[in-house]
Amino acid sequence: MDITALAMSRVGPSLGMAIARLLPYSMACAVARRLARRAAKDPRSPLLQAILANQAVVRGLPHDDPRLEQAAIQVLENAALGYVDLFKAMAKGPEGILEHCKMHPDMQERLDAGMAEGRGLLIIGPHTLGFDFFLLWLGVMGYPVQALSYADPRGSYLTQNMMRARFGLRVTPVSVPALREAYRNLRRGRAVLTGVDRAGLGGVRLRFFGREVVLPDGPARMACRTGAPVLVGLPHRVAPGYYQADLGGWFEPPQSGDLRKNTLELAQALLGTLERFIAQHPDQWLMFHPVWGPNP
Repeated sequence: MDITALAMSRVGPSLGMAIARLLPYSMACAVARRLARRAAKDPRSPLLQAILANQAVVRGLPHDDPRLEQAAIQVLENAALGYVDLFKAMAKGPEGILEHCKMHPDMQERLDAGMAEGRGLLIIGPHTLGFDFFLLWLGVMGYPVQALSYADPRGSYLTQNMMRARFGLRVTPVSVPALREAYRNLRRGRAVLTGVDRAGLGGVRLRFFGREVVLPDGPARMACRTGAPVLVGLPHRVAPGYYQADLGGWFEPPQSGDLRKNTLELAQALLGTLERFIAQHPDQWLMFHPVWGPNP
């Protein structure tokens, strides 16, 4: 089994947590960098090919530009180091999450105000470095959040969801019952969290980095149907071992009476906010599935 397959297997997160717990921080980081560089050397890896294709678009480079190789190494190293930080923090328990992840004051204020309004709150964010810290922080702080994750989780996704549940986060893989629960939660004044930057899950055609791509519109439709506002959180690393979620924006769902038009308008506005942030932190965008195809 190659290193990528092992990392994506069901035992991958547990093995990574064991290594992070047993090794001193500097040594664990050195191992993480070594494994990331090894993964970057396998040209047959679908994960590596997805990173190269995605980074070409967000960096505005031709798909055969030699600079993309270093970009892919940076992404893989950041992902590996991010897991070291996450597993080290998780080993300390809830206090470890709170020590290593903070909310920007503007983000904290908007989050609390949104929950206090009682209209429900849809929270979205990009799959950037620190996204898992953001999820666990919400769970540890006791916010009534339902997180919508990938449908039919397998391998490392299944193990990750089990780990998240230990920190108070309710994770529900996307399904008809999970979506019904999400609608109920929003109407009861609770929060629902999900990402919107992964392709291949259906949706509508939107503009992302100047190109058309089919991305999920379900969260935007959910907000328009329930009237719940949308809070955009932008997690990222601010220093080695430390993460923060910035406020990306607050969006009131359009209510023109045309659900399709309102959904498209909101979905595009949300994606534009994520696009600007990813452009500022391309090496922290941990999207391991091709968004625009193999050779965009």
